[in-house]
Amino acid sequence: METVTIDSKQFQQLIDSVERLTRMLALTLVKDCQKQNEKIVLLSDFGFGPTDIAKILNTSANTVNNALSRAKKAKGDKLKEPKTNEKAEVGIDE
Repeated sequence: METVTIDSKQFQQLIDSVERLTRMLALTLVKDCQKQNEKIVLLSDFGFGPTDIAKILNTSANTVNNALSRAKKAKGDKLKEPKTNEKAEVGIDE
């Protein structure tokens, strides 16, 4: 295998291209989401950090962190709520 040397300008161009590609893929991933909060949670689930999500969605990292915090709290609340359509079965030994 041959070694290729690139200068700092070429390296930065490569990084910029990868970032553009990543952004395009991320936007494709969330294209069907109607709400920004849904987009934020989905991107987070796929491993994007708050700063990256903010760049992708043209918002602030603070907005992303708040949305993730609310989503986490809402998920926790749902786990604590009893399921209303399920009946508990109690066995009584006679």
